[in-house]
Amino acid sequence: MKKYYRFSLIIAGIFALAAGLYALFNPRQTLQTITIVTGIFLLISGIHTLIFYFSMAKGLPSTGWLLFDGVISVIVAIMFTFNSSFVVDALPILFGAWMLICGIDKAVQAFNVKKQDSKGWLSTLAIGVVCILLGITSILTPAIGSFAISMVIGICLIIYAVALFIVYNTLRKLEGFDKKTVE
Repeated sequence: MKKYYRFSLIIAGIFALAAGLYALFNPRQTLQTITIVTGIFLLISGIHTLIFYFSMAKGLPSTGWLLFDGVISVIVAIMFTFNSSFVVDALPILFGAWMLICGIDKAVQAFNVKKQDSKGWLSTLAIGVVCILLGITSILTPAIGSFAISMVIGICLIIYAVALFIVYNTLRKLEGFDKKTVE
């Protein structure tokens, strides 16, 4: 079992590393794939929610939101799965709008912190300004937004792969330690 687990860590690490590198060098295709996979997940989730609503929850108090969730999930899933190019094109704009809102929120928080004579307001303001600039850039030039999203995904996958390799190496060393103490 230990060998199987260690082997699975290496395989998962290799796949995560490959996926991370792919995301770094193929931003558009990465977003396309993520959009389709997300669409499939939302379709399964929406159908599950609708089945639950119609088989068990219908008539119970406050289940209207459950029905709404199921219907919206299926609609969004169909859009993601069958019109993924539109979603990929819209994603950087949505990402930019989100970054812009987060940046404004951080800037407002920074000035509230400054009013209370607390330290850290300047770094919070700097983060807010960076988020605002990233948001505006992503909205005005969606290709840069797509690139940024793929870079974040790629870097996260590579970091995850490194973590898996570290766990593998740690377990390998621990297993060697166990053999030495038994002998």
